[in-house]
Amino acid sequence: MDKVGLERTTPAGKLLLLACLAALAVGGAVLWAADSPPLRIAAVGMWLVTLGLTLVLRRGGIADGDDTAQQWQKYQEQLLLQRKGGGQAAPAPPQA
Repeated sequence: MDKVGLERTTPAGKLLLLACLAALAVGGAVLWAADSPPLRIAAVGMWLVTLGLTLVLRRGGIADGDDTAQQWQKYQEQLLLQRKGGGQAAPAPPQA
């Protein structure tokens, strides 16, 4: 679990994610064209999910560009090194 989030996203992963977001947006358009109130509500829901995911992914989740994400990544790397090497004191977690 210490390695989760440390690897970079591959180009294929980004392409797959973009394809899924596009499919949600197009699926919403298809439902909207059905001209049925329940399907139009579902279409709006799909568009909101697409918008929400896009905003979260664009901003990188809860990290908003400050050093917090980098500090946590460094902390996790130090923990991994400490566990592999043994004998060293565990690093203190970064302050929020």
